[in-house]
Amino acid sequence: MKAYKTALLLSSALCMLLGMGTASAVLVNYTITGTVTAGDEFDTNAFNLTAGETITAYGVIDDSVFGTGAHTATFGSGNTLTIDVNGTFFTHADDTAASLGFADGLLTDFDFLVVGTFSSYFLFFDDQDLMLGDWNPVVATTPVPVPAAVWLFGSGLLGLVGVARRRKAIV
Repeated sequence: MKAYKTALLLSSALCMLLGMGTASAVLVNYTITGTVTAGDEFDTNAFNLTAGETITAYGVIDDSVFGTGAHTATFGSGNTLTIDVNGTFFTHADDTAASLGFADGLLTDFDFLVVGTFSSYFLFFDDQDLMLGDWNPVVATTPVPVPAAVWLFGSGLLGLVGVARRRKAIV
């Protein structure tokens, strides 16, 4: 019985140590809004937007880019990007070189390009024809909820501790 407890304790400690080595920053949901600054209601652009209307970019990103100093976020491996331009959606898969630049937590660069359709650079976006706009440098973030699997794993561990204590009390 003592060997069983020792093996369980050692395997738990090993799992925790291995998990600590792969820990990364927290994922957050983010939203970036942009306002169309030039759009003509008579010569409509590809997205039928006029001056004053908004577009939105959103997704999940590692929160380490919001620290002090300059940071760049690229997409894939957990980070995601979706741009909603009046019901037309673009994702980071549409531009494999898409990136967001931050300085001291504020958006400073938003690089995205779908040739002939939509582009974003620095804090500006356009449809490469009749629409221009500006991204708001203030990014709204919310924490990504902890997955249910983590809660289930934790409750399972607590259950094992309870079973072990009950067995110890009976012996």
